[in-house]
Amino acid sequence: MLLLIEEIAYLFKAMGEPTRLKILKLLSIQEMCVCELVEVLDISQPRVSQHLKVLKNAGVFKERKDKQRTFLASHHQKMIVFFIYLIHL
Repeated sequence: MLLLIEEIAYLFKAMGEPTRLKILKLLSIQEMCVCELVEVLDISQPRVSQHLKVLKNAGVFKERKDKQRTFLASHHQKMIVFFIYLIHL
């Protein structure tokens, strides 16, 4: 149970920044590569990568490699568990 609480706390931290929420919203709609996120968000690639690192550590997206590109998509199952936990608070 303690592990779950720590994971939930990290999820709150990861989603506590507007740009990361935008990234999650975009990835919940469709799979995207980092270069597409840079273009849509209109921020630098290093900044997108920093945000993705936090989100990756929270486990909220999945990665798929295709040659030179890494594609990202929302990890729906993890997010469902998070929202179920919120409902039961």
